[in-house]
Amino acid sequence: MLRRALMMAMLVWLGPMAWAQSPNEQWLTPADVEKATHLGGVQRMPGPVPGGRPGDLRFAQADGAALLVVNFFEAAAFEQAKKPIVSMVGGEKITTDLFHAAVTGVGDDAFDGPNEDVPYLLDVRVGSRAFSLVTFFHGSRSAQNLRVTPIQLRDIGKILAARMR
Repeated sequence: MLRRALMMAMLVWLGPMAWAQSPNEQWLTPADVEKATHLGGVQRMPGPVPGGRPGDLRFAQADGAALLVVNFFEAAAFEQAKKPIVSMVGGEKITTDLFHAAVTGVGDDAFDGPNEDVPYLLDVRVGSRAFSLVTFFHGSRSAQNLRVTPIQLRDIGKILAARMR
């Protein structure tokens, strides 16, 4: 009986915490993403996006298609992401370069990437913290098929950076 009473007390005390929002949800809302992208029906996406890409915040279009993933991290990781990563795959040296170009007017420091024909991410540092915005493609990897354009990523980055100050 005491065990049952203790469990009930714990549920009453801990229950609200279990259903509370993630602390990161305060930084960016579906309404913010809608405003920047001019898309209606943007919603939070539960669980990882297709392909297993993790994210602290995930947003989907009205039809459920993955739209945007946000990850938060420390500034040291932001600085590291600017540098090329060299790895060996099957005895072949592969270089991955996330840095494409510096982006001004967003946070304390920002860059887009990866260093490919069509950058689809924006990394931003705000003080000792940083975040990454990653969008997806409708089909083939072309600028016309980006779900969130580079200008829209910057607009979202500005909203998020201002709130993180």
